[in-house]
Amino acid sequence: MNSVLPRVRALGGSMADVPFIAVVREVAPVKGVAEDHGEKGLGVGDYQYKYFDGNKVYLDKEWGFVKAMGNRKLSFGKMFKTPLWKFWAVWGEIKDGMKKMSAKGVEGNLLGDGMTQGGVLVIGPGSQGVVYAHFEENKPEVGMPDDDIVKAVESMSF
Repeated sequence: MNSVLPRVRALGGSMADVPFIAVVREVAPVKGVAEDHGEKGLGVGDYQYKYFDGNKVYLDKEWGFVKAMGNRKLSFGKMFKTPLWKFWAVWGEIKDGMKKMSAKGVEGNLLGDGMTQGGVLVIGPGSQGVVYAHFEENKPEVGMPDDDIVKAVESMSF
């Protein structure tokens, strides 16, 4: 989202005031976070300021948002480019993925569910409802569809 937020703000007018909200399904202890907005060792505030530019982040304890997005899970059969029986090649893919995340400054703790897929919804004001939806895929190389998100915001009526 770090590349989407400034682009939407640069659109100006009412679009510059579009709220960005994250919904997370779980929190876990994060190294170096002693206290996080009253919650001992939870990483929501760390995520909020490090990756989400200080915008609002909500914890969905009942997983209602996840369920509304289809409660989709990663599929091991589609996750890796190489067959699972070639465990050395799969391990290489995992290490490559971890290097890419580290290069982007994204830290992980390997705790939590790790299999539930998320996504992005762009919801227009009033009765416009969902004007764009992106569901996370098993392919890390797909990444965040920044251009599509910005176009969806531009298409909204204010």
